[in-house]
Amino acid sequence: MSTPTSPPSPPSTSASLPGQPISRVGLIQIVGFLVCVEIASGAIQGYYTPIFSDIARHLQIHDADLNWFEAAQLMVAALIVPVLSRLGDLVGHRTVLLWSTVLTAAATWGVAFAPTFWTFLVAWALAGSMSCGCPSRWRSSTAAPTGTPPAPASPPGSSSSRWSSR
Repeated sequence: MSTPTSPPSPPSTSASLPGQPISRVGLIQIVGFLVCVEIASGAIQGYYTPIFSDIARHLQIHDADLNWFEAAQLMVAALIVPVLSRLGDLVGHRTVLLWSTVLTAAATWGVAFAPTFWTFLVAWALAGSMSCGCPSRWRSSTAAPTGTPPAPASPPGSSSSRWSSR
């Protein structure tokens, strides 16, 4: 004679790490960290933009060549985010975030001491790896717990189909 078992509980819909609810202290730490990042970002934007002409003179390039720095950084960011997000799925998002932070720190030091246009350009572009932090963090915090079966698909042509012609 078998005993009835209770059905498994539905997965949590909160945006927390799998198996760990977000505490109030953890939430305050996350928000505090984001505030510090925004303050640092504002300081960087307010500090570097006025000295771009000085950077161009130091590197002995035209002011118009400074656009290559932003273009290279944005291109690296666009290419590296999907790669590092997938790598985070394979080896762990915390590991990828750690190495991305190390790469960004090394690139920042490279920018500070770059003697030529090309070394400055490469270092500035590699600093674009900092953009992988948000997608990796979002994916790891909103991922479904392991062992959760996928939602059943609607049959083609049904009114609840994802691609209905409504």
